[in-house]
Amino acid sequence: MTSLLLGLLAFGPTAWSVNANRSLIWDGDPYMPLGARVEGRPETIKQARDEGVTDFMIELPPDGQGWTAAIDAARGVRYCVALTGDPPTDDVVAVAPESYRVPGITKRRTVQLELPGVKEALVVFASQRDAKVRWSQSVVVSDGTASVDTREDQPMEHVLLCYPTLRDRRYPDFFSSFDAWRDALVLAVQDHDFGSGLRGFVDLFGPSWAVPKRDMFFVPRSVAFQSELALALSQSYGQVATAARAWGLGTNDLTTFEDMARLVPLWSESRGVGQCWDPSTGKLYSVDNQRSSAWRDIRGLVRTAAARRVSRLTASIEKATGVPVMASADSVPDPTEGLALSFPVLTAQTSARTIPEAIDAVALAAGQTLRQASPSVLWVDSLSWEPGGVSLEDLIAELESIGCRGFFVRTENYREVARLSQARAQDQSAAEWGVSAMYYPLEARNPTAPVRHPGGVWWLPAPVPGARHQFGQGIDGVTFGTGDKAVHALWADEGPLPVRLKIKDPSKVEVTSLDGTSVSRRNRRNEIEVQLGPVPILFKGSSEVPVPMAAMQEVTAMLTVLLGQTDTKVDPAGGEFFAFGGAVKAFDVSPGPSYALLRSMLRRLAPKVAPYVWLSAARSPKHNFSETVRATGSASEAVLALEPGLRPEAGVYFAEYPVSLRSSGQHEVWIAARISEEVRSSVSAAIDGRPLSIQGPPVSLYGDGFGWYRLGEFTPEGANHNLVVRLPGDFRGRLSLDVVMIHPGRFVPNGPEPPVEFIKALPMPKQPGRQDKPPG
Repeated sequence: MTSLLLGLLAFGPTAWSVNANRSLIWDGDPYMPLGARVEGRPETIKQARDEGVTDFMIELPPDGQGWTAAIDAARGVRYCVALTGDPPTDDVVAVAPESYRVPGITKRRTVQLELPGVKEALVVFASQRDAKVRWSQSVVVSDGTASVDTREDQPMEHVLLCYPTLRDRRYPDFFSSFDAWRDALVLAVQDHDFGSGLRGFVDLFGPSWAVPKRDMFFVPRSVAFQSELALALSQSYGQVATAARAWGLGTNDLTTFEDMARLVPLWSESRGVGQCWDPSTGKLYSVDNQRSSAWRDIRGLVRTAAARRVSRLTASIEKATGVPVMASADSVPDPTEGLALSFPVLTAQTSARTIPEAIDAVALAAGQTLRQASPSVLWVDSLSWEPGGVSLEDLIAELESIGCRGFFVRTENYREVARLSQARAQDQSAAEWGVSAMYYPLEARNPTAPVRHPGGVWWLPAPVPGARHQFGQGIDGVTFGTGDKAVHALWADEGPLPVRLKIKDPSKVEVTSLDGTSVSRRNRRNEIEVQLGPVPILFKGSSEVPVPMAAMQEVTAMLTVLLGQTDTKVDPAGGEFFAFGGAVKAFDVSPGPSYALLRSMLRRLAPKVAPYVWLSAARSPKHNFSETVRATGSASEAVLALEPGLRPEAGVYFAEYPVSLRSSGQHEVWIAARISEEVRSSVSAAIDGRPLSIQGPPVSLYGDGFGWYRLGEFTPEGANHNLVVRLPGDFRGRLSLDVVMIHPGRFVPNGPEPPVEFIKALPMPKQPGRQDKPPG
């Protein structure tokens, strides 16, 4: 391998750089392409060239097949090579007990495990109550199936857990199979004359490649991985006994670091058993998994090894060919993760249905590009567009404003691409200015959104700390950061609107516009009076968000009405009423947290007496989804997640919801969920057997990827019904259900907020102890 890389070094010097405004400079001039993305067929490249296209993103496999013909067809124009193959893979043990499980077993029976693509698997039979292991065994999987006898009846429910050994592109290998894959790629590069038109390689490891995510649980089976892990453990802990204690192992059987490096932890974030498995002996070792550092060490090694090897390979190819190696922003760890992996050009992908959708699709990549330690450029390497929809010229202008500096369009209308490219070549001024941005947390989407405010400041999503605020009264807000360095932004739908804001120590709070200029204000005791409008105002110097007094008055009035209802569903034990009183009393001392508590209470209690049905999807009484997980920014703070593993015994994945309606007449059925676009057509539902399906793209997006999907409508007979959400048994995407909503008449979603306007029509309470004015 060393000789191959040395051979590559014969290529010429680098002719490109990235300027301070995050544009690519080539031979001293800006290179901001507008071209076509095409498959590597010579006839396609020739057709696009004949119609005037001069820049290409050419899709080719990583093994060199078809390269010569495609490169020859591209001679005389500028082009990038986008590699489309799968990353290198090897055997891994997938540790996903939330997905590979058969629960509720009490009687002896034979369980048929459907495991397509799996070679072998460890099965563990354990108590559902205390995760105590009854027995375990390794099974061979033949033609995607395996049979397991549960052995005997059990007095309590047990679960059969499965830990498959498989190869899957979701688990790229950077140990044993990486070298051969790398050598093949290097040979392909070495064996081709790319000419002077080559401008870069995109996605060396294919479009699906990524450094494994921090929340992935798998263990490579290769000896190469085990050797590196053994060395890492010896360097970290020094003694085997010290490492064993750190892993929570209660055994003396493991005498070398090589022994430890073979072990596979059998728990994930929320499920599994406190055991480590040695595949070479079949033995299980008890582990205190609550304090074990096993996963930290294993995943840390996998991720750092991946980043290190990718960095070395990309640096070698860049030095050898004189062109940049680029990567999809989706496949590169965010700068906050601390992995030393960066690329001079990051890419994003989007369609052109509407400009807001396109901005949404690239916003995360735009923020990631701007937050790189060294300057990086953002290109849209795949922009799907068809004539008759949004103007391609307008779309590119908007995407350029968010920081995109290169565009490759998937279309058959090459003439329009060529026309716009010629016009764009006359104006390279975008290379002379950069983007200014503020970063809001992913979960703060709605009321926040990717948007350019006056003065050119973009608000972009990022995995950073902060919070969202919806105050009602047409006022919204978001907090950037935490603690004393937090910045709170507030705005109103219309303005100017005089607003009194409750906040501690107003004299210590700086109030500015987005561009940093001061804002007219009036200080009172624990209050600031300002005028809000559509352009946000920033408040600095306080860890707490300022609270509009009108918002506090509204939320206390609504809760007073709700808590005075005779319907015992609202507050049968009276605990909510006393918590309400405590929050009201604390408002003067701690306005931000007090208001947040009351707002949360309103979201929780309003659906209990509303004319609609608002159900937390995580509370399905009967389902075969993977698990319930916390999801900050969701409406329910927890969602019902599906990450398929075993094929379901029922043949389909389902989640049932008994529904008791409170209104008559026609109702609309909606779900709030996070569903990737490519699998949305797989989602269906039925109410009382009547089929429903997703009707269009999501609306009212919120949180980290959630949106509302309309499923249809029905006119009920009676109050009690049953709604079922279904997916086919071969579903292989990801789905997170947040809310099920059945609404009389027309429902207008508002992110994670349940409708509360109906409260104004409820009678004021007259019960003793729950008076019209709130306690405090």
